[in-house]
Order: sequence, then C-alpha cells, then structure tokens
Amino acid sequence: MNEGATHVPAETDTPSYLSGFGNEHQSEAVPGALPKGQNSPQQAPLGLYAEQISGTAFTQPRHVNRRTWVYR
Repeated sequence: MNEGATHVPAETDTPSYLSGFGNEHQSEAVPGALPKGQNSPQQAPLGLYAEQISGTAFTQPRHVNRRTWVYR
C-alpha cells in the first residue's frame, strides 16, 4: 500500500463482522471458487481440490470435532 494513501470511511461503509462462537463462515478470494451446497464435490470449481484440516485430537467424539475445508 502506498505510504501516503489513506482510506477515509464513508457513512455508508458498514463493518462486516463474523460474530458468534463456534459458527461456520466462508470467504473466497475469487468469486465462484466455493462449491455451492456441498463441501467436497468430485470436481471443484476452477480446478481446485478440497482439503479438510482438523484442529482437534483424533480421540475426540465426532460432535466436538472442529474442522475446516480449504480449496487449493
């Protein structure tokens, strides 16, 4: 970013919060990159492939398992 450049928020700018605890959110760098209605399709959009990352221990019950889907 340019050192002299600043962003002056307009009155219409509303912050986009990801509120809540334990909720699931999604974001995409390229529009249309996320598959619609499913986590791991046979063929993902834009030639991407799905990877599931888990942050919980292997011995945890399934209902407490926290995971994330990453498309690369």
